[in-house]
Amino acid sequence: GANGANGLNGFDGTRGRDGLKGVKGSNGIAGDNGQPGAQGPRGSNAEPGLPGPSGDTGAAGSRGDVGLKGFRGAPGPSGNQCTVPAIDLAFVLDSSGSLQQWGWDSVKQFASDIVGRIDVASNLARISALQFSSRSSVLFTFDAFTSRSDVQNALLNAPFMARGTATGDALRTASSSLFNPATGFRNFAVPALVIVLTDGQTQETDNSVQTWSDQLRARGVTTFSIGVGSEVNITELQIIAGTPSRQFTVSQIGDLSSFVQTFIQSVFCVPPPPPGATGDKGFRGRDGTNGIAGAQGPKGQAGDNGVPGARGSQGEQGLPG
Repeated sequence: GANGANGLNGFDGTRGRDGLKGVKGSNGIAGDNGQPGAQGPRGSNAEPGLPGPSGDTGAAGSRGDVGLKGFRGAPGPSGNQCTVPAIDLAFVLDSSGSLQQWGWDSVKQFASDIVGRIDVASNLARISALQFSSRSSVLFTFDAFTSRSDVQNALLNAPFMARGTATGDALRTASSSLFNPATGFRNFAVPALVIVLTDGQTQETDNSVQTWSDQLRARGVTTFSIGVGSEVNITELQIIAGTPSRQFTVSQIGDLSSFVQTFIQSVFCVPPPPPGATGDKGFRGRDGTNGIAGAQGPKGQAGDNGVPGARGSQGEQGLPG
């Protein structure tokens, strides 16, 4: 007969147990390395560190040899010389009582000190002198002495007259008795000078100071006046000198000793000339050896690190094994 209809499917059976784990297969071949990533950009530079302090100064090198002396400059013209030429010089010295003995001694010393700066000889400087008070007295004439020491001794040994003051009569006596060719005066073959030193003014009532001062200058005698102390008459000193450049004043008797050089320079000295040319500069000396180097200073502080560059991109992954 004909086949019957298929029966209904049966229910699924229960799951069987897992089979045993298979053996691990061997590793596949390693793939090739990927390409390296691109280099990141360079970080920015840091600020430089602060400089370290300077090292100690090295010791000074030894001094080089002294350079050779330069050539001497050409000498300048001679000057400031106080060489007194051949002259006939007369002293007219006030010996009145107002001076007192110590003042008279100072007057004599002043005249002696002036002579000490002069070359005295018959063919050089000849010296004469008179002292005056109420009257005049010749101490010595131009032909009396030919040595400096003899003239100085005669001046220093002059006695003190200690009376009044007759300056006009003293100038008259100088003109007639000193500036007289019969007593050694060379009659203006050499310059003739008279120095009148007084501590006051004349007590004469006439115009004799003016008369005899003018008469001496008219003959060719150069007149100088020196007033000492506070009692001098400036007008009378100017009359005696004839010009302010030959009139001098000293504040007190004690200053006469320091006035000697001033008077000598004013009357007898040549003014100093400009200085001579400067000599050539000497050659430079050899340089000294260098000193020992100072210790090195400490290292400066390091600067900050720069910003790190960006990381490169990752390379491609290799092929699997």
